[in-house]
Amino acid sequence: MLFSNLVNASELLQTHVQKLAQAETAVSGIHENLDRAAEVVKTWSENIPNGGGWSNWVLRFGTPMAALILGNYGITPTLTMNAVLLVSGKFDSDLMQ
Repeated sequence: MLFSNLVNASELLQTHVQKLAQAETAVSGIHENLDRAAEVVKTWSENIPNGGGWSNWVLRFGTPMAALILGNYGITPTLTMNAVLLVSGKFDSDLMQ
């Protein structure tokens, strides 16, 4: 009985060691993927200009257009409403910059 329990415990320990090795391999792979993702984000953040460039243009033109499109959802568009939405979008884009 004691020998049987010892063999069973030994087998359980070996199984546990194998599962730990598998977990270590999985974690290592995840860590490598996260390192690569961090490098990509770092490269992007270094290449995107701060306070200028295309990101400014996206805000300048994208925000008023988004306000116009989203503001007209579910209502009948009129020239006056479109003008109000464009002006408010322009105002919002200026605030975001």
